[in-house]
Amino acid sequence: MQEEIVEKDVAFTLIGADGGVYNPLYPRDICLPPGESVNCHCICQSVVNENVLGLSLEERQQLQREIVEADNEERKRELDAKNKAKAGIDDEKTLTNPANRGIIGTGGDVVQHLRVDTGGLRNENPLTEQQIDEAIDFAVTLGMPRDRIAYGNNYFTGYNPDYDILLLGTDLYPMENVPLDARSANARVSWKSAIGHELIGHREASLKDWTQINNAYEEAQASIRAARFTPDLTATERITLIRDGVSRLPDGIKINDMKDILYISER
Repeated sequence: MQEEIVEKDVAFTLIGADGGVYNPLYPRDICLPPGESVNCHCICQSVVNENVLGLSLEERQQLQREIVEADNEERKRELDAKNKAKAGIDDEKTLTNPANRGIIGTGGDVVQHLRVDTGGLRNENPLTEQQIDEAIDFAVTLGMPRDRIAYGNNYFTGYNPDYDILLLGTDLYPMENVPLDARSANARVSWKSAIGHELIGHREASLKDWTQINNAYEEAQASIRAARFTPDLTATERITLIRDGVSRLPDGIKINDMKDILYISER
């Protein structure tokens, strides 16, 4: 049987030491006499017929890649469906942004996500195409996949940790001419700082399992992380974020008191 090749389910031909002819389907088949099966160390291994499907080696390899890719796509769809269910996203209540900026919900209650608490003191006018594109490009530089970013005029800017999606709304920008007696640090946060708050602050902490259960701590952590690690911010922008973070903490608690609780020492 050494190096003998047969079609699938076809028996091998073995001429035994006793001169007999045997037709085993595999090594140590029960049809073999003890002299041909005891202490037998033969193995049976599948081989590919070079003429299978009439395809060349390159064509078979391409077919294999396509099958693997199809399996991966199916797995991705299953995972997306699972994540959508966790995030509360209903396909029947979502639509595709005509500017190809990802998935955006048709109602404010479709997607639950962490968002900047504006108190009505941030921009409410639709952003320009240039502002949207600029914001998306900056978010991508911070590691957010472009196909996971969406803009909607009725959205609050926020990061959804369950579905890993960044929603951008009109409140990304601070409102102009906010009354002086209402100019909280949050109201003065710039658009770059807001994206840093969501991605450096919320997303990166979430991906490392550092999301705070206490919402005030989570928001403080996000602003402080954004102030420390978001690139290309001015000194004024960083100070504003620090002040916003501190304002989230309960009265009397300082940042140094929280350094072992909040994920703010490293990126």
